Amino acid sequence: MVSSNRNPSHQNTCGTVFDMPDISLYCSLDPDEVLHLEKKERMQQTKCNHHPILYKNPADFFNILPPEVVLQILKYLDIQSLFNSSQVCTKWHNVIENTGWLWKWLCEHYCDFREDIQHDIQAGYSWQVIFKRYFRHHAVRRKWLNGSFSNVKSWESLPQRSMTHLNRDEWGNILDAELLRGPEM
Repeated sequence: MVSSNRNPSHQNTCGTVFDMPDISLYCSLDPDEVLHLEKKERMQQTKCNHHPILYKNPADFFNILPPEVVLQILKYLDIQSLFNSSQVCTKWHNVIENTGWLWKWLCEHYCDFREDIQHDIQAGYSWQVIFKRYFRHHAVRRKWLNGSFSNVKSWESLPQRSMTHLNRDEWGNILDAELLRGPEM
């Protein structure tokens, strides 16, 4: 007979091998209850192996890792993942939004046209504003320059998000690139 103070679900599973539950306690239980208790014990064992903050919120590594490590991790995210991460919670949003060197790094790696960026830096814009201003613009301009829209038959057949404001020099560069490519056969 199982006594109430010897219930396997209340046993300390994070102790030594001598603290293991008595197998006779499981004999009178339904197999589903045994599986449930074993699962519960495994969960309790993992509680002892993790940092307490991670156990409460396993996704919140911002509270445990040093800020410089967190920012190094964020550098490896693609743009969409970075924006999604900024929506996780207020803390993540603030860290991502207010880290100037992260935005500088993004500008240096995703925005090709340095003269535009230099002009905006001299005008006093933050790296974040510069990146948000130019990322889509630069992506569209890159597609025009590399010939993604070379064989378009009419403006109606252009893909969505293929237009952006381009100045005379930018269109001149695109025309030069098209002339170098030559006619498509």
